[in-house]
Amino acid sequence: NNHVHNTNGKYPVDTSTTTTIDGGNGDNQKQQHQHDVQSNEALRTLLRLVSSSSSSVIPRHFFRLDHRRFALGGHTPESITINHARVVSLLSCAHDNGSSSIGLAMSSSDVKFVLSNFPQLCLYDALELETFIRFLLAPLPPSMIPSVTLVADTGVGGEKVDWPRLASEGYGVNLTLEQATKAMRLMPELMALYYEDSRKPSVGYMYTQLQQQ
Repeated sequence: NNHVHNTNGKYPVDTSTTTTIDGGNGDNQKQQHQHDVQSNEALRTLLRLVSSSSSSVIPRHFFRLDHRRFALGGHTPESITINHARVVSLLSCAHDNGSSSIGLAMSSSDVKFVLSNFPQLCLYDALELETFIRFLLAPLPPSMIPSVTLVADTGVGGEKVDWPRLASEGYGVNLTLEQATKAMRLMPELMALYYEDSRKPSVGYMYTQLQQQ
């Protein structure tokens, strides 16, 4: 580094400064390595939690996930495990008729199908998912909504809807519990809270998956 700096005439030789910079870089590299290890472990934990024990096929969405997203979200193996449990509860708690919790009514096999097809749910804030489910089940607002878009993109001819605000006011899409559960079971990507997660699979793919259940 000293040779480069002095060749272009920008920095004079300063051994003490160079030592400090090198030491800082070493610490930064060590910290980055620790973050990479942690995020890779979190990714492997998620793969283990959502993969079917009877199949050696990697869930399709894993081809679009990498450890950088886990690192940016501060995810660890422990946080992924906790998130996974919360998401399982949100997707299935209403399956118990005696439950008063907000959630869908998926069976355990349906939950496994959804999470193996859309593992990104385990990266979301559970409270945001709960708010989204409230939005699906809540009655329509007094004014008519021409087009409801459930992801960040308004689409062609679509109209942006502030669904978190509507949900907080007690309004939503007015689906029945059965309708919402079936829709999310058939197309898990409808629960995408981020545009990059909202790409839908082909009809043929989903039909094949449903036939295998």
